[in-house]
Parts: sequence; C-alpha cells; structure tokens
Amino acid sequence: MEFTGVVSAGDGRGRCIGFPTANLRVTTPEHVPRGVFAGWASWDLRQKCTAVINIGQRPTFADDGGITVEVHVLDFEGDLYGKTVVVQLGQKLRDEQRFDSAHELTLQIAKDIQRTRIINGTGA
Repeated sequence: MEFTGVVSAGDGRGRCIGFPTANLRVTTPEHVPRGVFAGWASWDLRQKCTAVINIGQRPTFADDGGITVEVHVLDFEGDLYGKTVVVQLGQKLRDEQRFDSAHELTLQIAKDIQRTRIINGTGA
C-alpha cells in the first residue's frame, strides 16, 4: 500500500527517545491499516529510504483515539517539516501495543528497526 502525507510538528517524543519520526498529516487516515510496518519513504525526488512506520493511537503516550502516522527514516538526519512524503508499506511487523515505560518502547523500536533492515535488505 502506498499513500502520501505532509510532515507536521508532533510532540517531539520520538526525538527524545532516540528515534525521531516524521509525523504525517494524511487526508484519510481511516483508510490506512493499523500497526507497525517495515517500509520505505521518499520525498523531493529522493530514492526510497528504508523506514519503520507506526500507524495508530500511540497507546504508550496518548491513546486519545486519534490516529497518527509516524515515519522513522533509518539513517537519516535532517528536516522534513512541510515536505510531502510518499510512504510505501511493506511487511507488517506487529500490532501497535502499549508499553509500561518509554524504556520498554525504545527496546521494541530497536528490534523493529533490526527486523526492518533484514526485511528490506539494508543490513542487520
């Protein structure tokens, strides 16, 4: 599945825990599947970059019923605010879940990144 969204400011939690994300405003978030996915992101005619995509309610931090699309682009440092990003979902890694602490979440994200690198063929 492929969709696009414009990067907007989020709460900055991803950056604080070491995994910055591009928070996408998607016009019809109800049409994208929920969960954590290996996939790719591209913008400004850039080649596809490996990414981990979380689509859901952020139950560890928010769980306010709102759907968010958060894209962590692996090995990327830069500013994507205001850019239109094309997201291509690959294999679903897991359902979204609530963790008891930010530390537990960071451990799981590290595992998600490692699996994504293997699935997308970008190293372990």
